Amino acid sequence: MSRPTVLAAPLRRRTALAAALLALAGSAVVLPSAAPTAVAATASAPSFDVLSTDATFQCRRSFGGGLYDPASDKTFITYNGPQMDVYVRAYNHATSAWEAPVLVKDQNQTGKYDYHNYSTLVLLPNGRLAVFFNKHSVASYMATAPTAHSADGTWTTNQISGDWNDYPMPVVLGDKLYFFYSRNDDVNYPYRSYKVMSSDDNGATWSAASTIIDTGKTADKFDEVYAFGVAPINGKIYISYTLWGGPNGHAKQGKDLYVSVYDPATGRMSNAAGQSAGSTVNTADLPAHLVKAASPADSGDFYATHPIQYSQVWATDSGQIYVGFGEALGGQRNVRYGRLNGSTWQIGTVKSGTAQFFDMVKTGTGDFEFLFANEDFTTLSSVALRGGTTLEPVFDLPVDKAGTDADRIDHAVYIENRRSISVMGTMVNYANQTNDYSGKWPVFAVKR
Repeated sequence: MSRPTVLAAPLRRRTALAAALLALAGSAVVLPSAAPTAVAATASAPSFDVLSTDATFQCRRSFGGGLYDPASDKTFITYNGPQMDVYVRAYNHATSAWEAPVLVKDQNQTGKYDYHNYSTLVLLPNGRLAVFFNKHSVASYMATAPTAHSADGTWTTNQISGDWNDYPMPVVLGDKLYFFYSRNDDVNYPYRSYKVMSSDDNGATWSAASTIIDTGKTADKFDEVYAFGVAPINGKIYISYTLWGGPNGHAKQGKDLYVSVYDPATGRMSNAAGQSAGSTVNTADLPAHLVKAASPADSGDFYATHPIQYSQVWATDSGQIYVGFGEALGGQRNVRYGRLNGSTWQIGTVKSGTAQFFDMVKTGTGDFEFLFANEDFTTLSSVALRGGTTLEPVFDLPVDKAGTDADRIDHAVYIENRRSISVMGTMVNYANQTNDYSGKWPVFAVKR
């Protein structure tokens, strides 16, 4: 089996000139409060660095691609290589160099839907790295590093659930570990609920799973909970999601954007304004959790039939909740954000002309950045929202295909608790992304 093709140092680097930074014409936020205005970029030009050319397609969510660990002064990323093998790689900030990739799990997966089994990285309370991944709609697994603050050595992998699991979403909150997932209750209806289980001992043992979002089987069949973002905020865990399914079958359409909140102390759910929903958000509760109504169009265009794309929720230091998302609605495509004002969501625009939102991150007391691609996934951009009033371009980088047949960005996510490595992601060849598991597409990082 092929192993990573690692580009020799120095890393391949493509630096966008500051003059080519994001043009924000037409992207003013429409809100009852003061509208953001575009300002000139002030950050130094970042670089798009190709680390290796051994990635496969991974339908990653808006988090979990990488993190900075201050104890080791290293940034760690995870990705899937040949046959969905799980890798972790470290950037040593002391030496300003990437270390060799570490094989975490030899997967040997080349099935039609194995791209769902993407890896997700967290730092456990005991300082060890852990990677979560699935056997799609079958089981969830956790791989743990042998020593704290290091990826080196032989990792230990254990199955942690066999509950028809979809989409691994781990969250570390204090000294406790939570694992969220969609349960594939009935793919034929279609119907997927959303569940959580927890561990007090760094994943050695787990609680029974609790169902926290469950529409049941409604007449319109939009009953598949597709969560895209989770975030620990002030002792609670916020979840942004849409409802997929519909009368045409599994994942054929999607509608609406919601934010719900899980309180680990009580096991209770609420909306972002604090209105209780008991232990489970059900269909009757959903209107109070709605951020943006968005109905699918009758179209052959995936984005028109799934008008809400990826989403991620965060909050200011004062506790004001924001959610970033991509929107393809009414023939228009935008990167949007919602800001909760009391019990009302105000919707603003980060960028018009594209719905290809990837991620959102808090960068200051009341500041956020939004990560997205242009409509054909060939340019990666980041825009900051400063103080809720000013949009500021951060970078606008054309992608480096590194001599491969890759033609677009597969995914990109911000590094958690980031230092100079701010983004990681991969590229793919769109026509072959679900049938080529040979591992031949770029893994990249953005360095600032």
